[in-house]
Amino acid sequence: MWLGYAIAPLFGPLLYGIIILFFPEFTEKNEFSAFTWLGSLLFFTFVSYIICLISGIPLIKFLKKINKLNLYWVVALGSIVYAISLYIVLFYIMGVEIMGNPLNLKIKILLVGFGLGIVVTSIFYKLSGITTRPEVDNK
Repeated sequence: MWLGYAIAPLFGPLLYGIIILFFPEFTEKNEFSAFTWLGSLLFFTFVSYIICLISGIPLIKFLKKINKLNLYWVVALGSIVYAISLYIVLFYIMGVEIMGNPLNLKIKILLVGFGLGIVVTSIFYKLSGITTRPEVDNK
């Protein structure tokens, strides 16, 4: 499982960084440089690892406890947690200033967070070696 925790949180910020690199108009800033791109990538990578440690480990333990540790539950709940965590980090911890229609921006952030959450949790599931087969007791 630790391989999943070590590598998967990197993919969300990396995918977002690649998208912003090729489509800088999504940033809604007049100024975009390599320094701001790298700074954002490093910051969101750090945040992604913290989110995965704070919420990912308890989520996996909870799913294991209720016997729902499979791809569908991990991706569904993990992506929701990732989206809500991204929203909280941006608007409550960082205090991002909302320009334009606040509802549209909040919905965009939640959808982006949900999409990145799907990527991160799917990669986590694949790398962690979680199987849905019942364990065989070799007695």
